Amino acid sequence: MRKIPDTRENPRFVLLSTAWDACFGHRRGRSWFSQLFMAIAAITISACSYIPGVSDEEEGLDKGTVGYVQGFFGGVAADEPQAVLIARDVLAAGGTAGDAAVALYFMLSVTYPSAAGLGGGGICLARDPKTNSIETLDFLSQTSTGKQGVRVNVPGNPRGFFALHAKYGNLTWAEMIRPAEQAARFGTQISRAFAKQVEKAPGVFAASAEAREIFNNGQGGVIGEGSLLKQQSLSTLLARIRSRGGGTIYSGPFARQFAQAAQDDGAALTYEDLRSFKPIWRGNIEVPFVNRTALHFLMPRTQAGTMAAKSMALAIHDKRYAEAEENERGHLVAEVTQRALVDGGKGFAKIEREDGETAIQLSGDYIESLMSSYHDDRVVRLVVDKPVQLSVAGRGGETSFTVVDRKGGVVVCSLTMNGTFGSGRMARGLGVFLANPAGSFAERDLSLGGFIVISKFRKRFFMAGAASGGAAAQSALAQVVLRAGAGTKDSLETAMARKRLFRNPATATTEYETGLAQSELDALRRRGHDLKPVEKIGAVNLAICETGLPAKIPVCGIRTDPRGFGLATSPGS
Repeated sequence: MRKIPDTRENPRFVLLSTAWDACFGHRRGRSWFSQLFMAIAAITISACSYIPGVSDEEEGLDKGTVGYVQGFFGGVAADEPQAVLIARDVLAAGGTAGDAAVALYFMLSVTYPSAAGLGGGGICLARDPKTNSIETLDFLSQTSTGKQGVRVNVPGNPRGFFALHAKYGNLTWAEMIRPAEQAARFGTQISRAFAKQVEKAPGVFAASAEAREIFNNGQGGVIGEGSLLKQQSLSTLLARIRSRGGGTIYSGPFARQFAQAAQDDGAALTYEDLRSFKPIWRGNIEVPFVNRTALHFLMPRTQAGTMAAKSMALAIHDKRYAEAEENERGHLVAEVTQRALVDGGKGFAKIEREDGETAIQLSGDYIESLMSSYHDDRVVRLVVDKPVQLSVAGRGGETSFTVVDRKGGVVVCSLTMNGTFGSGRMARGLGVFLANPAGSFAERDLSLGGFIVISKFRKRFFMAGAASGGAAAQSALAQVVLRAGAGTKDSLETAMARKRLFRNPATATTEYETGLAQSELDALRRRGHDLKPVEKIGAVNLAICETGLPAKIPVCGIRTDPRGFGLATSPGS
């Protein structure tokens, strides 16, 4: 794949950018569903159309070459900018969302190893635009079983993204890995996003001499924002993954070498641990949404991971959130959050849908029973049988991304090292940070979230997002979806920027982001909420397409969370 440093230097991209901004650059002030039919009508009478001489695919360029796709190629949002640019190039070269997700991930393993190292694991939700099907790919790994050394997590990401590419990619595997390999070899500038991760983990490299050497600034400290970071050992490993596939570290002689390298740095990782690890494909949890669409959430490993799906189902049932007064909505969010947390994964069952297919859903009767104790004028303290130590801050070392291609293919992923830089230990000579075991499986699953909105009947994609950031991550994701698509007047930008809250049933407190409007705080206090300010609740990466995808003239917005230092990109951005 020929990489163009900046597609804005291409005259056709400049032309398309100008046209995109002219046609769609100033849509503000309405939720995306309320704009859907207006957008379609406006397109019909608008002077905005395909630009003469510019087609969807550029004549004379081979697929796999940046610039092969002209016009709308999709969009990407992630927490680290350099990885986003690589994924953008893959989409512009005709790659699918699966291709772009793979390239994005491996670049993250170089530019954001604190949360997306090769030693970590994750979970993704993917949509096939041909069949309109959605499935979960789970590569959250298990704890190592070695008898000597520090327990770590078995690396899950290489084999997980190899499985994703095998099913959802159409460009060559090698070309998806090559940009990350070269970035590690020749060096990348440390982004602000990564520098902030390093700042939050003082002393994290104390356990590994190799890590200290790689990140040493020559003055007794660690390198920071703007510094050039070279990772030669990691580059060599990525070259092997590029040429031999993602399974190369899981079986055979090199897997034995990998396990020994981990043991040499004090990790209790064995060859048997690596050989036994396999990603798992599962279905999804479905929540009926509006205008004959449905929200599809990740199918988690534990009941705790159903929180986003359950809280959304409770909030939107019978248009409860859409019809609530504005000063009640924060209270409603707090109440459905704590009910979802306390109830866990109960109530989900196979339900016959209108189209004759089955789906994992909550019944209307079950939702009504959970909300029977809800009062719009006062908070209810729920009893927690087995309290989980919940924290909106989490352990760190988590990230998420959202990728959409022009045909409506979608991949959303949440990744974790279970702590910033995981265990801080490296597989010696290989440049790979090894992840921590999960301190709590419930809190781990709460900290990872993703969803996709599609129409089964029109077979179109409309909305997708992923989240990370502690036990409140799924709550943050649900709040953005409610503001952006459940009947409010918020634009996408407003929905992403709005201050969030989280009801912690274990402590009976409602935590809120500093800066929440005084009127909202007063409304919560009147209802008896014990309030606690926090700096940040979750990090979300979101994509919305008002016209749906595929569409002749797509109207889409792609955004990264303004609380972080990531990037979102699509034609014209």
